[in-house]
Amino acid sequence: MEKEDKKLLLRTIPSLEKLISSDEFKNFKGIYPRRLVLKIARNCIENIRTKILNNSSTVSVDDYSIYSQVKEELQRWDRHGIKRVINATGVPLHTNMGRSPLCERAKKRLESILETYCSLEIDGETGKRGSRSKRVEKLLSEFTGAESAVVVNNDSSAVLLVLENLAKNKEVIISRGELVEIGGGFRIPEVMERSGCHLVEVGTTNKTRLIDYKKAITPNTGMLLKVHTSNFKIIGFTESVSLEELIHMAKSENLPLFYDQGNGLMINLMPYGFEHELNVIESIKAGVDIIAFSGDKLFGGPQGGIILGKKKYIEPLKNDPLMRALRPDKMTLACLEATIEEYLTTENPEETIPILNMLTEKPAKLKKRVEDFIQELINIKNPETEINLTEGFSEIGGGTFPGFSLPTFMAGIKSPEGANILQEKLRRQNPSIYCRISEDQVLIDLRTIKGNDRKDLLNGFKKVFTERQFNSID
Repeated sequence: MEKEDKKLLLRTIPSLEKLISSDEFKNFKGIYPRRLVLKIARNCIENIRTKILNNSSTVSVDDYSIYSQVKEELQRWDRHGIKRVINATGVPLHTNMGRSPLCERAKKRLESILETYCSLEIDGETGKRGSRSKRVEKLLSEFTGAESAVVVNNDSSAVLLVLENLAKNKEVIISRGELVEIGGGFRIPEVMERSGCHLVEVGTTNKTRLIDYKKAITPNTGMLLKVHTSNFKIIGFTESVSLEELIHMAKSENLPLFYDQGNGLMINLMPYGFEHELNVIESIKAGVDIIAFSGDKLFGGPQGGIILGKKKYIEPLKNDPLMRALRPDKMTLACLEATIEEYLTTENPEETIPILNMLTEKPAKLKKRVEDFIQELINIKNPETEINLTEGFSEIGGGTFPGFSLPTFMAGIKSPEGANILQEKLRRQNPSIYCRISEDQVLIDLRTIKGNDRKDLLNGFKKVFTERQFNSID
């Protein structure tokens, strides 16, 4: 490119002021921060200048081209924030998408306190300062039968608090097969070390017997710890000690037993094809001294660490200095209260707690929903796109029921542009649509599609089917 040609082309670049005042850029008003729009527009203009000076042959300097570049950058920026998405993967407890959705009662409670002030730490009877967690603790005890309860901000915090308060500088005995690591690098041995207690491993990875615990008990033993192996399963030549056996031995040795149950299951899921495991309420009835679990897994509430158990072990936790750092906020407590109220006031939580509803949906009902959705997709699809009913399995997710999956029905979509391109297009919709790929098909599992998600999922496909096809994404 000649020097004079460069000068002429540089003069045609619109000014920032002209761009911002254009009708196209007015579309960004009220949606994106003005400072961000200005910054991205400046960068786009500077990139165009650089390309011209470097003799690039693919430079567009008209207003609309710059607007399109700015719009794409803003959308890319927006995709990195926390916002609503559509989970069409069929994984109900998808950790990366926020785990369990809230029930209607919890959503309404949350909306009511977000608009104005709330009774977080004020006593409605006296008008004086009260306890932020008194009511939720009472509700938890009433629901589960536990003598006492305390709530912190997640299950990892719960484990840390219990070990630090009740077993600091003492030995804590745990089966070698339960030294788990969960997502984010949370390792039980490291948490135990941080809490100040001394880890005592017993048994082997695949076999631990009651006598192994018995032999490890010393005058400095402070606690027995059982951890639910929530994200893996050892099969084959194995042996483990049941919770009931440990409860009996802990009682005979006058030691507390702490069970990190983790998943927060409250009901029996065996009638729906799940393997049997003791839920939280059954564990408390069996006599466990302390139990902890997450609020946003199978319990179906907000993120939180819920600790239940005998009063002599739970009450000291409430006065621990760590509680100030680990206590939950008003939104967590409000959602948790409402979720417990839902359990207490409904005869069938499987119908009103979303996560339980997803796990217990009858196959025939799910199949009918998928068939209806497929018919709607067929009515709007491109001629080259193939759509069919596909059978498969839904993983539960969230570190629960390892090795177990639910039979499911899905819409299998085969596009001429390929599954990866179609998946990327769906992810670029608003709200973003996340799905699975198998054998060059995009799979839509409606198990995790409820309420308005279905309408928005269909609208997303409408937009994708009407877009021009392309073979690559920048």
